[in-house]
Amino acid sequence: MIGKIISVNSQILRWNEELKRWYLSELEIDNNSVDIFNPEEGILETYKLNEILIEQDEKSQKKIKLKIKEGKNEILKFLNSPDKEILINFYDKLMGNNLPSEPIEEFKREKNNLRELSNEEIEERKKSPYYLEGYLNLKNRNSIELNLKFPENYAQEVVKTISTKVFPVTFNEPISMLQKYCEQFQNIKILKDVSLIDNDEKRIIAIFQFLLEESDINVNRTLKPFNPLAGETYEYYDKNNNFRYFAEQVEHKPNTISAFICESDNIKIFGDTHYETSFAFLKGGMSLTFVSKTHVLFLDDNKEFVYNKPIVYIKGVLTGKLTTDYSGLVEIYSDKGEIGARINFEENTGEINGGIYNKNDLENAIGIFKGNWKNTIKYVKLGKESVIWEKDQNLKIGRFDLNSLNYPLNYETLKLNEINDELKKFLPISDCRFRPDIKIYENGDIDKTEEVKKILEEKQRNKFKDLEDKKEEYKPKYFKKEKNELSNDEVYVYCGDYFEERKKGDFGEVPNLFEYQS
Repeated sequence: MIGKIISVNSQILRWNEELKRWYLSELEIDNNSVDIFNPEEGILETYKLNEILIEQDEKSQKKIKLKIKEGKNEILKFLNSPDKEILINFYDKLMGNNLPSEPIEEFKREKNNLRELSNEEIEERKKSPYYLEGYLNLKNRNSIELNLKFPENYAQEVVKTISTKVFPVTFNEPISMLQKYCEQFQNIKILKDVSLIDNDEKRIIAIFQFLLEESDINVNRTLKPFNPLAGETYEYYDKNNNFRYFAEQVEHKPNTISAFICESDNIKIFGDTHYETSFAFLKGGMSLTFVSKTHVLFLDDNKEFVYNKPIVYIKGVLTGKLTTDYSGLVEIYSDKGEIGARINFEENTGEINGGIYNKNDLENAIGIFKGNWKNTIKYVKLGKESVIWEKDQNLKIGRFDLNSLNYPLNYETLKLNEINDELKKFLPISDCRFRPDIKIYENGDIDKTEEVKKILEEKQRNKFKDLEDKKEEYKPKYFKKEKNELSNDEVYVYCGDYFEERKKGDFGEVPNLFEYQS
């Protein structure tokens, strides 16, 4: 049997049962034998010193033959020879620079987003480079009442909507797309927990957990957010998780695209909302295919990871009994690591399958994912299973249908459109909290919402018609497009001085997007 020697400078990797972790210990020679790690079985096996270990270096295609006939001195001589480097390099390529470490921890959901901070914690937050004034006294809401009156001929209205691609306002929930993309970061602790761990495998698993948590929030969340107006902005500071978020609507035509950045301790996440919508008549609904990818930058070692989202299906539109489904391939990879993940979401069943692979070997997984996003997902490595994610049975989001009493928003999302007199002093007039149609919609006046929304959108169309006549292009204020080598596409990156302008209390020239006359 061929094994893998895991040894460096006379040390060998061993498993400590009491501490439940791998560690390096002194190489022990006993009875002309040596321990060799077998990654397929996850154990150390004893080999006689006269056995032959054959490995192959992928780069040079050189076969390494090691024949040891004597004792410890010969072992140490080998460990200090050039052949040792080739063997270790080969193992690094095989396992993606991730020596086996402590087992993957079982998933534990920790949400403290609504916890009240102590005075000491508040003072600590104020010292943080990510702290934004005005958020410490925002109130928490339990719900927003659903005051909508749906027409009796609901199915006919839906068919009309699909044919014209013009959604009535009753297809919306009372938040902007800029706010909706912020809500995923209520789970940022998952990523922060691995920000200082230089282990690509654990980081990939954490990013997958983060994606699953966002997907769970959106199950049966089938109403759409309001499309932002070009130049519309949104900022948010989460006092519990100490992150700040900023987004701007950067494109209006041919796609409505928002760009965002989220920053916290040792981590930065950025991307945009570019997706394509198609109507699937046979499935009685529509699909959203995400064109852009999300970028996660770990600041401690400057490693960047990128991932895409699965296709989202919204079904049951014709009946009013809306459900969410996911399908397609999700890929997670980094710019410097040797490993990445390929995970497939199966439509209808909810089954997921895939694994973490070396970039040079997509046939043999380092570890595999199995399970169902509707309940539990496990990661299997070296014959050991770890539950890495479980559906949140206490998630305060109900299924939306024609009989719903409240908008299906969880408690964290309900905070996103809150504003008070203290916060108003720090915001530009372009912040979507000042958007009148959303506030009117919250209060249940559908006709007035439609009226104001049409006025604001017509104002935007006239603005872009004017730019077109002048042969000028619209340029966002705080983001610009740049080529990203990792994702091999153009990405909107934050380039402005929004947070500096906020600190000074001067945002310069800001268009009054929300001014209107009835």
